[in-house]
This record gives sequence, C-alpha cells and structure tokens, in this order.
Amino acid sequence: MRAMDIMTTDVITATPDTSVRDIASLMLKHHISGVPILNHAGHLVGIVSDGGLYRRAEVGTEPRRRSWL
Repeated sequence: MRAMDIMTTDVITATPDTSVRDIASLMLKHHISGVPILNHAGHLVGIVSDGGLYRRAEVGTEPRRRSWL
C-alpha cells in the first residue's frame, strides 16, 4: 500500500492569517483532524491538528484554575 492509496485529494486548507476559531470550525464541519496551512503562493508552511487545539483560549478549551488555588 502507498500513500496515494489512502490519501485525500479534496484537501481543506487555511492560510497563516486564518483564526484558530475558524480552523476549529472547518475541522468540525468537515470531520477532519488536521488542516494544512498554505502561504499566498500555495506552499505548505505548517499544519494545525486537533491536538494543537486542545487547551486553547481562542476556542474556549484553556485549562481552568481550580478554585482552591
């Protein structure tokens, strides 16, 4: 088996200027776990994965301080 046998060809992408909240919305809407980030020339500059969204203030998942602290 090769990558081409299982890869996705209709890829959902974002730009470096896309907000974290918008990327999270894209991932939920399309049931995907990662979004490639492309620059203005269409070159890959990074990837945002679902793991990168955990504990983020931008999406309301930041850790809560315990009341006794």
